[in-house]
Amino acid sequence: MRQGGQRRACKLIEKEPLRQRGMLEQLRHEVQIHTALKHRHVLEVLDQADTPTHVYLVLELGKWTLLQWAQSFPKHQVPERECLPVLAQAARAVQFLHDSGFVHRDLTLANLMLAPDASDELVVKVTDFGWACQKDSVPQQPCGTVEFWAPEIVSVAMGVYAGQLPETQIGAEVDLWALGVGLYQLLCGAAPFPAPQGPTPAFVCAVCMQCYLPPPGVLSECTTGMLKSLLVRKEQRSSIEDLVLRLQCFVEQPVTPRRACPLGPAPELDVRPLRRPVRSSSRRGDLL
Repeated sequence: MRQGGQRRACKLIEKEPLRQRGMLEQLRHEVQIHTALKHRHVLEVLDQADTPTHVYLVLELGKWTLLQWAQSFPKHQVPERECLPVLAQAARAVQFLHDSGFVHRDLTLANLMLAPDASDELVVKVTDFGWACQKDSVPQQPCGTVEFWAPEIVSVAMGVYAGQLPETQIGAEVDLWALGVGLYQLLCGAAPFPAPQGPTPAFVCAVCMQCYLPPPGVLSECTTGMLKSLLVRKEQRSSIEDLVLRLQCFVEQPVTPRRACPLGPAPELDVRPLRRPVRSSSRRGDLL
């Protein structure tokens, strides 16, 4: 659809399926939270309408999800020099959400979009706040995408408490774990903790013990350290403030890469603007 001469996205949400599942209140919270958040790295709600059968949201038009963007690279593996500036923008979005008193709880690559700003620069924007909640009252139950579940979510879902009280486990830190999973997925083209059949015993064990294959190729000490500081237990996980600072330092002054394996010399590492995907026909949602 077009609004003011510009193309927009329209999200249509049918109420009846949600009513049958007792989720209409969750929908109301999603619209309320998303509409209230105004930031460069949040996909903006420009207009909305509520009818007896549907909710309509008019949004900025996101060009691609980060998942689609990553799929334009060979083996779906994004080079480090292009991956970290993207993560830096996503981290600033999460910092804004947390400072505003909210937790996203489903921060997947499919819920992070690339959209052009006023200067036609591609900018990362967070969308889909269906599982978002108040930071000081996070429900102690599993939600969101299983492959992005943090150990504390797995503990509550499977009854594996590791010496902690279940009601004190899940908090804003789950968004930091999700950023770590997203970083790994961008670099490797696959999830660190795959769960194609749901939370199997192997998945539960891998997440709770933080066992994942190291990313292939050459990574800087900065990136390796970030993965280690994000994909760890809640009490050891990096804060969002520390992550934003570390990423800012990297983008402003790239560090020397280290060799993950002795196969040839390490390439020079630099930071370049985001490149547009080869497959540029993908669109978000239905356009009216």
